[in-house]
Formats: sequence, structure tokens, C-alpha cells
Amino acid sequence: MMARATSRKSSSPLSGRAIVALTLVGLLSVAALVIWRRTIAVAENRVVRALEAQKRELISLRTTLERDMNDVTSRARIVPAAEHRLGMHVATELEVRNLPLPGMRDSLGADSVTTGKSTDRNASSSAAVARLATRRRVP
Repeated sequence: MMARATSRKSSSPLSGRAIVALTLVGLLSVAALVIWRRTIAVAENRVVRALEAQKRELISLRTTLERDMNDVTSRARIVPAAEHRLGMHVATELEVRNLPLPGMRDSLGADSVTTGKSTDRNASSSAAVARLATRRRVP
């Protein structure tokens, strides 16, 4: 019986110690890959955080610039500057002239079309413009 026990011994190329050693090498290589991947992820996470901080700063700068632009282009800043630097003033109601639209010109100058004279047409258009200019504006 003893002979059978020794004869059953298989002749495998790897011994038990070699299998354990290969398993440990495999586990160490997997652990090294995981650590390497996590290191790359941490570095990319830092880059993403820096870009998000830069984005927040740029959005804040954009908001500030838009507010400054609205302040500078407001009527409250433009009117005094135009009055002081350019000598301009806000037109009074008597200085404002509203010109009729092209469609209104035909209905206002209907009597000038029948006469066919350009002087009559100009006179009636001027009269219509004067009537529109003297009307009171409703706020």
C-alpha cells in the first residue's frame, strides 16, 4: 500500500509553494493597479476642483461686469454726461415731432392726391404733422 501512495504522486510542473507565490504576485499586481488608478483619479479630481473654482470666479466676474455695464449705460449716467460734455439737453414736448407712418401718410393727405400738386401735398403733410405734434401725450 505504501507503494501506491508514492505512485499516486502526480508530476505537476508547479509545486504548492510556487502556486502560493504566483497567487501573491497576482494579488500584489492587482493592488498596485488599484492604487495607480486611484492616484490618477485623485489627481484628476484636483484638476476638476481647480476648474470649478475658476468657473465660479469667471461667473462672478461676468456678473460684476454685466452690472457695471448696466450702471454705465443707464439713462441716469448718460443724460448728465451728454448735458455736461456735449451741451445736449432732453427735448421738451414742443421740440418733439412725430412723423406719420407711410400708411398714415396716404390717409392724411387724401385731398392732395386729388389735386395732384406737390405743393398741396407738402402743405397737407406739414399740417398733419403739426396737428400730431400739438396733441398732448398720454403717459
